[in-house]
Amino acid sequence: AASNDFETTPNTFTLGITASDAANNTSSPVNVTINVTDVDDTAPVVNANQTFSYAERQVANFQVGTVTATDAVGVTSFAIASGNDSGFFAISNSGVITLTAAGAAASAVSNDFETTPNTFTLGITKFPFSCPAYYKCL
Repeated sequence: AASNDFETTPNTFTLGITASDAANNTSSPVNVTINVTDVDDTAPVVNANQTFSYAERQVANFQVGTVTATDAVGVTSFAIASGNDSGFFAISNSGVITLTAAGAAASAVSNDFETTPNTFTLGITKFPFSCPAYYKCL
């Protein structure tokens, strides 16, 4: 028997249906078709090894880069999952990474090339639905 999964065929079933009453009268059979439809049952994938660079001394909301991801239905939001403990960066639902006010501050290491670290590695999470409240998303 096929499972209840669109990707497992068959995903269309034809049933012969009859109806009966209390007097045991039975209708003629009629075919009814049942189609199993596809749902979004795979997680989005953030494209690996994306790198962005920007010149030091940028202002808040400066766009650092746009993260890309793929999904069968479409990615609807992103979140920074790691590497942003100081809150220097933000990411929008469309994957645009921006410099925050904290990241643009004159004393922020994120905005001065001569102050290390001058490389930041962010872990990006993607969602096929709205960003959960426990992540900071724009």
